[in-house]
Amino acid sequence: MNVNWIGVVYQMGGVVGEAFRLIFMEIFVKRKGLKLNPVSVMYYVSPCSALCLFIPWIFLEKPKMDAAGSWSFQPIVLALNSLCTFALNLSVFLVISHTSALTIRVAGVVKDWVVVLLSAVLFADTKLTFINLLGYGIAIAGVAAYNNHKLKKEASRASSNESQEAQGMPLSTSLTPSKTDA
Repeated sequence: MNVNWIGVVYQMGGVVGEAFRLIFMEIFVKRKGLKLNPVSVMYYVSPCSALCLFIPWIFLEKPKMDAAGSWSFQPIVLALNSLCTFALNLSVFLVISHTSALTIRVAGVVKDWVVVLLSAVLFADTKLTFINLLGYGIAIAGVAAYNNHKLKKEASRASSNESQEAQGMPLSTSLTPSKTDA
């Protein structure tokens, strides 16, 4: 196997960048008192994302585009691509606002499986090796463990709430004294 280390660095950089993006989106949507709506989050995140993509584009893609000749952008294709990107980002923000950044990453892993398995089934020249299958098996086990952990956590939270209600204890206590205490 020949490993292209530049490709490995690009791939790892992309994974780390996506993780940071999702974490920051979760912070904007859920934490620190901000609780922005998805469109407001896009207003703040999109310029930063554009800058993070523009800088590598200058050094990696622009020279290749210049060497290929004139640039031709079809307006309808560009508009449809922009609309799809807007819808995708909006859906990611909505999912994060109702779940978490980790959930969207797990959904991304499942999406990757579907893409690879469908290409293996639909295209005859796609071959899955033992290493590929082993990697997908590990990823499936990770997603199953994550879902199992999440379900157990929610079940224990629900059972503790039920036991507190059964004992007649309030779920939250107040630290301010009542009028009868004074």
